[in-house]
Amino acid sequence: MSLFDDLMVDTSSGDYSHILSAIEGFLKANTSCELFTQNLGDKKANLIAVFGKPTLLVSCHMDTVKPCKGWSVPPYQATEKDGKFFGLGAADTKGNLLALLQAVAKAEPKNLMLLFNVDEESGPQTGMHAFLKSEFASSLKHALVCEPTTLKLVNQHTGYSSFWIEVPGKAKHSSEADQDNAITTASRILLGLEKKAFMIGKIEGGLSGNMVPDSCKFKCSIRSYLAQAQIVSLIKEILAPYPGVAITESFVGPSLVPNTTFPYLDLPCEEAEFWTEASLLSLAGIPSVVLGAGNIAQAHSADEFVEKSQLEAFEKMLIQLFGEFP
Repeated sequence: MSLFDDLMVDTSSGDYSHILSAIEGFLKANTSCELFTQNLGDKKANLIAVFGKPTLLVSCHMDTVKPCKGWSVPPYQATEKDGKFFGLGAADTKGNLLALLQAVAKAEPKNLMLLFNVDEESGPQTGMHAFLKSEFASSLKHALVCEPTTLKLVNQHTGYSSFWIEVPGKAKHSSEADQDNAITTASRILLGLEKKAFMIGKIEGGLSGNMVPDSCKFKCSIRSYLAQAQIVSLIKEILAPYPGVAITESFVGPSLVPNTTFPYLDLPCEEAEFWTEASLLSLAGIPSVVLGAGNIAQAHSADEFVEKSQLEAFEKMLIQLFGEFP
């Protein structure tokens, strides 16, 4: 089995044991770094690699979303075809994880910290939160977060906030249907949220076709530069005509606002349209940028892929970075 296949194992369900073993084994065999583990649960841990006395962090999350329908190749292995690598997480972001490991093996950095963290895709308390609360983060001056940016250096992106909203109703025989139908009420709320740029990702409700549902629950999200309090206020305005509806925050990811240009790569900075953990690092006082191979348009989709040429180019960029970093 290749290193890429070892990395492409299922990490959508919270079991990181195999990928952690693969990364740890590769680093022990090919570098002189010190390895540390932050245990965060059963078969779940951050892995931290330390070279020298690091002030620069490079982070890469190990998890993926669950596979959707429509895959024509095995999602949990690396399939090479037409100059591309296919597999779940190939773009987001296991291809970049492969490039990072190969780069450190070839460059042998002097002063660098690597973070391989968990639960970036699921939240709300991610592995990055645990890392930032630890002493490992105290000496860092800059960070680079690996995500699919098509090799463009990103220093700005919107925040991401998600919510569960539960609409109450009253269970009864369907012949007695009236304004108490929770699903019908939810549909009106959904249309209002859609008009305000919210995305509806999941909906649950009802027991059978001949029974008025007693509740309807759905998950919505928004990508915005608004503060969390402003977003909640916006939702409450939409819910005002519907008493008894409950809101529960699911994930709060702050926006990444432009900071100083990353001093170690001579690239112009751009804005991304997706959320990353660079915002959490930046909020903690560690100026951070985002960079990696792959396109976010391929992420979270069937037959996700990353172009082989981009992986090779990203590996070369990292080797240059590690070679020039003091």
